[in-house]
This record gives sequence, C-alpha cells and structure tokens, in this order.
Amino acid sequence: MKKNPRSQRGSVLLLAVWLLFLLSGIALGIAATVGTDLHLTRNLMDQAQARHAAQAAIHRIVLALLEGRNSASPDRPPPRSFDIGGTRVTAIVTDECAKVDLNTGWGLLVRGLTGWAADGDRSLDVGQPWLDWRDPDDRRRPGGAEDIDYASANAPYGARDGVFDTVDELRLVLGMTPETYRRLAPYVTVDCLNAGVDPLVASRTVLAAVPGMNRGALLEFLAVRDRLSIEAAEAQARGLGDASRYLEVSPRSAFGITATATHPSGSRVTWRAVVWITGNAARPYIFRTWRAVPDLGEP
Repeated sequence: MKKNPRSQRGSVLLLAVWLLFLLSGIALGIAATVGTDLHLTRNLMDQAQARHAAQAAIHRIVLALLEGRNSASPDRPPPRSFDIGGTRVTAIVTDECAKVDLNTGWGLLVRGLTGWAADGDRSLDVGQPWLDWRDPDDRRRPGGAEDIDYASANAPYGARDGVFDTVDELRLVLGMTPETYRRLAPYVTVDCLNAGVDPLVASRTVLAAVPGMNRGALLEFLAVRDRLSIEAAEAQARGLGDASRYLEVSPRSAFGITATATHPSGSRVTWRAVVWITGNAARPYIFRTWRAVPDLGEP
C-alpha cells in the first residue's frame, strides 16, 4: 500500500521541528555554560587583580619604611590609601613592638595581658601555662602546665618548651579558650623580640595591662602622646612610675601591614605581611608573614 505523500511530508516536518528544538536546547545550554564560565573567569581575574594590587601596596609601604627609618617622628602612620591599576587599596601599618611578644615579653607583662583577656575570671588564667609553654624546663609553675598536664587533658602534644613560631600557636596552650584567644590575638606578636612594649605606639589596652600602671597617669600620657616629639614622649613615659620597667622603646624594625584591595567590580582581597627592616644593605628587609586573610570588610 502506497503511503500518502502529505503524511510523509508531515512526518518529516515534525522530525525537523523536533530536531530544531533539540538543537536550540543544546545551544542554549552551551551558551549558559559559556556565560557561567565567562562570569567565573571574570571573577577570578578581578580577584587576582585585587590580590596583586594589595601585594604591590605592601611593597610600596616597605619602601616607604626603608626611606623613613631615620625619621625624627614616631612611626605611627594612619591607614594609607593607594590607587593601583584602577584598584583601590587601603593599608594599615602597625609597629609590632606595640604588642607583647609571646617569646620575650616579661612574665608579669604576659600575666597582666592574659588577666585582662580573661576579663577577671581567675579560673581562666593562662599566663602561667603560656610561660610554661615557652620555657625550656619541665618544672611546672603554680597554675602552669607541663607535659603531664597536657597528657591528663588528652592533648596529642605536650608543652613546646621552646619559642612560639606563630601567634596561632597560642591556641594550643592548655586552658586557652577561643574567646580568650580572640581577645588576646590582636595584642601579641612573635616578631618584636623586646621584653617590654613601646609606650609611644602601644594601644591603651596593652598599656592598661602593664603591671603597676597608674590609670590616671596613663590617661594623662595618652592625652598628650600624639602631640609630643619622641624625646618628650619618652620623658613623659618615664613618669608612669613602677610600670616603666615594662616599657621599652621600639627599634622600629618590625612592622605589620594589612592591605585591603577593592576592585571596581566589588571583588575584595585582604593581604597580611609582617616585615623586618634589617639595616643590611644586601638584604634590607625580610618578610616574616605573607598570606591572605579573611575579608575584614571596609577598613
């Protein structure tokens, strides 16, 4: 029986329409995939540009620190802003000797700061375990912690009996709670190497934790500190009484730099570095820390 030509043409037309819809769907899928890939690629490129801008700003600040090393004014710079390749960068520079050094800080200074971080809760005194962590012996201080105490707490490690490598290592000290660490971390360092803190650049929080600090004298000092020359500020700091033994002028050779770069697209990258200014012409600076950090938001 011969098929109807119209029926055959109708079948062919339906098949063609079906194929057209199929090809259109495939094309739309490919276009969507390509569009998504292009969007992701653009985001990655924007982030890379922001990252390189933040790193470039850090290098620019290091060069400025090298040039101003013999400056007659204390290095307490405000946040600095740059425009690098169309990307806005805001950088904050801090002297690491404005903080308490985990490894070299006076023991009583350490305890003063940890007492503040524990907010008066004597059961959270981690100053002694901190000191036991860094000292080379196995003798436990009153309220301290040595290997036997870490074993009793089922910790997979004991006291280091040596220097802290990083500030993050403070988390491992027995008795350290996340909240106490969060409060302490901005005020401690492993890069100053001084026993005391520099009163010319230290924060009110750090200075208030110094043993023997008179609150009235401290407030008077802070009220005039920024307006004084280095010599006058040092003389004023000597008037802080018994607290003076825990104060030590910074050699201005260790600086923390936090640079946040914001690309015009909105991509943001924050980069953190700690640099030592060596005074060695062959190697004038050394980066101690060089890493990305979580987005800190608007500086």
